[in-house]
Amino acid sequence: MEEHIPCVQQKKIEMKSTLIALFSNTWNSFWEESENNSFSLTEVKKSPAYFLAKKWNNEIKLEDKTEIAVFQDTLSDPKDYYSNSYRRFKQVGNQMEDKIRNLFELGFEKRYDRVVFVDPHLIFHSSEIVEQVLTNWSKNSMIFLPQTDGKVALCGMEEAHFWNWENFKFQQNEEIVELLSDCNAKNIAFKLLPSCDISKIESNFSKQFQASSA
Repeated sequence: MEEHIPCVQQKKIEMKSTLIALFSNTWNSFWEESENNSFSLTEVKKSPAYFLAKKWNNEIKLEDKTEIAVFQDTLSDPKDYYSNSYRRFKQVGNQMEDKIRNLFELGFEKRYDRVVFVDPHLIFHSSEIVEQVLTNWSKNSMIFLPQTDGKVALCGMEEAHFWNWENFKFQQNEEIVELLSDCNAKNIAFKLLPSCDISKIESNFSKQFQASSA
C-alpha cells in the first residue's frame, strides 16, 4: 500500500515595509564652510551636495518594500539632487533630536513598519551600510550605529518599540547608554554596529569630492 505523505505548506514570510530617512543638513558647520570657502559651486556638478546625492543614487540598491525619503529644511531645496524616486518631507523641530524624533513619528504615521534614520554621509564610511542595516533586521527590532563622540549616526526601530523612547535625545551620548540598557531590561533584541569616527568620514568625503572636482 502506497504511503500517503501529507503536503506541508510553508508559511510565506511577509517583507516588512521600511523607510530610510536622510537629513539634508546633518553637517551644518562643514557645509557652511565648504560652500563659503573650500569648494566652488559655480557649476551644479561640482557642488558637494550633488556629489553626495550622486553616490546614493548610484550605489544604493533597495530591497522590496523599502523606500528612501529626504528630510529637508524646505521642500524646494535648490541643492536637492537625490533621485526622483526618493520621497521628500519637511523637517519639523528646532533641535536635531526633535527633528529625528519627528521623522520617526511621521514614518510610522505613513504606515511603515520600520523607520531608519541615517546620516547620509555614512555612505563615505561604507557604501554597504544600508545593505548591512537591512540584513540585520531579521532577528532584531532595533539597530544602532553610534559615533565615537557618543551621538547616533544611524538608528532604526520598529513601530512597536518607538513609543518607549519618544522623549529620547538621539544626539546626546549619555542617553544612548541608557537606551541600550533599557533594551536589555525589556528583552528587546537589538543590533549594535561598530562605532564610526565622523571626522574620518568627513575627511573621506572631502578627499573624494576634491578628487572628483580636479
